[in-house]
Amino acid sequence: MEYKKASYTDFITDLQNIQSHLRQGDLDSLEGIFCICDRTVHNRSPMNLAITLFRSVGSETEMVREATVLIALSDSIYGNFLPIKRNSNMGNKECLRYQILKLLHNIEDILGEIDKLSPMIFYSLKMSRFALSLYKPRIKAELSTITFKLKRAGISIGLTELMVKTVGDQLWDRKITYGQIDKIVKVLNGIKIMEGISEGNIEKVLVLSDLDPSEIAGYLIDRSRDSLLEKDSLYDQANELVNLKEEAAILSVQIGKYQANEFSITAKKLESFYRSHGSIISKKIKLHKKEASDQLNFQGNRKLQVNLPVSQFGLFIRLAMQVGWFGEREVSKTFEFFSKNFSTSRAMIISAESLQKKSLDVEYSNAKKMKAHLIQMINHLNQHHNTSKP
Repeated sequence: MEYKKASYTDFITDLQNIQSHLRQGDLDSLEGIFCICDRTVHNRSPMNLAITLFRSVGSETEMVREATVLIALSDSIYGNFLPIKRNSNMGNKECLRYQILKLLHNIEDILGEIDKLSPMIFYSLKMSRFALSLYKPRIKAELSTITFKLKRAGISIGLTELMVKTVGDQLWDRKITYGQIDKIVKVLNGIKIMEGISEGNIEKVLVLSDLDPSEIAGYLIDRSRDSLLEKDSLYDQANELVNLKEEAAILSVQIGKYQANEFSITAKKLESFYRSHGSIISKKIKLHKKEASDQLNFQGNRKLQVNLPVSQFGLFIRLAMQVGWFGEREVSKTFEFFSKNFSTSRAMIISAESLQKKSLDVEYSNAKKMKAHLIQMINHLNQHHNTSKP
C-alpha cells in the first residue's frame, strides 16, 4: 500500500481509520485513505517501518506490545473485510479488495522484517488471521499427501496418527504463533524430502521440531515400554533397556543441538522414564551372574520346558483361564506362576509381564498354530480314548 504519511505512528493511524470505516460500513470514506486513483504519494517500505518501530521502543516488552497491536488491527481489518469479499453487488469491489489485500500483505511484510531483527519476538507472536488463512490450505494439503505417503511406506498407524495429531492440534489452535507454524512447516518439509522413510527418521523429525513435546514423549515412552515387553527373557529386557537409554542419551544431545530450550520436555520425560526403570538396569549385572545358577537349575529339571514359543504358551494359558481351568481373579499371579515354573527353548527365564501381554496381543499366525495344536489334541483323544457313547 502507498501511504500519504511517512512515520510508523501515522501508518498505525491509517490502519485504525481503515478499521473504523470498515466496521461502520463507510466504504466511500476509504477512498480518502487508499490511493484508488493512482495518486503518487510517498511510499515507505516495510523494512523502514519496522526499523522505525524498533527505534521507537525501549524494550522487548514494548516491542511485543506494539507488534500485538499491529496484529490485532490486521485481524480486525481482515474480519470486517470478509463480508465485503462475499458481497458481489458492491461497486469498486475489486479495487477495494485489492487495496485491503495489499494492506494485509504489507502488515505481514513488516512482521517479517521484525523476524529478521528479532526472531525470538516474532516467533512468540500470535499469528494473524490473514496469515493463517494463507498457510492453512497449504498445510492441510501437504499433511494429506504425506499421510498417504507414510501409509504406502508401511509406517505404523500409531506414528502416522501422532504426526497428524501433532500438526492438526497445533494448526487448529486459535492462539497459534508464527513460531508454531514455522515448526509445522519444518516437520512437513523434513518428512517430504526424506530419502529413506523410516519410523526412526520420522520420530527424529518430530522430536527435534519440539512441536508438541508432551505428546511426542508419551508416544516414545509407550513404544519403549512395548519394546521391553516384546522381549521374552528378563536378560533380553535388561539389555534392551540399556540400548533404549543409550538412544535417549543420543537424542538428548541432538535436542540440545537443534533446540534453544536446553531443558526440552521430551528429553526430561524420557530421562524420567528411564530413571524410574533404573533399578532394572542396575540389576543387569546381577542377572548375568545369576544366569549360570539358573542354567544349572534348568538342567536339574527344576523348570519344565514347554515346546511352544512364549506367544503361544501365553495364549494357551489365557484360553485355559477363559474356559475356567484357572481362576480369572488373580491374572497376574497366574502368569507369574507359569513364568517361574516353566521355560521355553528360547527363553529360560520368562518375563511374567511379557507372557501376560502376549496372551492378549494375539497375531493371526499364532492363533492358527494354537488351533492346530488343539485339533491335534482332540484327534489324539478320539484315536486313543473312547469318546463316543456306548
